[in-house]
Amino acid sequence: MPKVNKIIFMGSPTFAIPSLIQCHQHFKNELVAVMSQPDAKKGRGLKQSPTPVKEWALSQNYPVHTPSNANDCHDIISKIDPDLIIVAAYGMFIPASITERYYCLNIHPSLLPKYRGASPIQSCLLNLETETGLTLMKVSQKMDAGDLLYQEPVPIHSNDNALSLSSKLAALSATRLIEFIKDRYIPDQFQELPQIESQATFCHKLNREDREIQVHEPTEKTLGKIKAFSPKPGAFIMKNKTLIKILDAEINEENQLVPTQVQPEGKSAMSYHDYCLGHPEGIQLC
Repeated sequence: MPKVNKIIFMGSPTFAIPSLIQCHQHFKNELVAVMSQPDAKKGRGLKQSPTPVKEWALSQNYPVHTPSNANDCHDIISKIDPDLIIVAAYGMFIPASITERYYCLNIHPSLLPKYRGASPIQSCLLNLETETGLTLMKVSQKMDAGDLLYQEPVPIHSNDNALSLSSKLAALSATRLIEFIKDRYIPDQFQELPQIESQATFCHKLNREDREIQVHEPTEKTLGKIKAFSPKPGAFIMKNKTLIKILDAEINEENQLVPTQVQPEGKSAMSYHDYCLGHPEGIQLC
């Protein structure tokens, strides 16, 4: 590995934290700054809250920058003048003036070019895929279309949901990121494979409508929806004008999809058995 004196880490959600921790452990002296999305209003009180990445970085006394636009992003990075930029679910536009001048190494939780976009983990579960994976790639101006540096498939098990799959991919990505930087990061000497555009698929930013369960939908689609949004924010069904989150479900011996864990609006999560003690009519999912 060539000498890397200055590294910037760019990330925002919980998914990025394992990679940031690994960078902290292996490149503590070289990691000179962290960049994340600006604080946003969250929770019932709409209190301004930092991203998980910003919160962790501050706890370790790293300088944290939260540019609100591309110009600020350019100015901050240019002033630091890093040797390497690591990107993990940053969630904001990185200007061409940066990606063309500095080497930007991105972590993406799918086997690109499949599932480019904002929701690769949830979309794999929505579509009942049996395999996903991680990709290390060079950042380009076209979303998730940069040259491929490393890929590794990851099986999706029948009991996986968004949390378990995200946790697995985040941990594996962090390990492979450090291995790649230490063993293979030699700019202009390692192989960069262009993506095959004809094989590209895309996933959009998911919204409330994507989470709602409709009783006329096929069983497989409903099961995928439950897995994709569990445990948060939760797929839900409307029953007598009450929102009920379906946190888990299974197919029984009669080949019917039945809930196993639910959360009625304004209440804590509970087993479906406990729910039915007060609501013997149960919940019809399909």
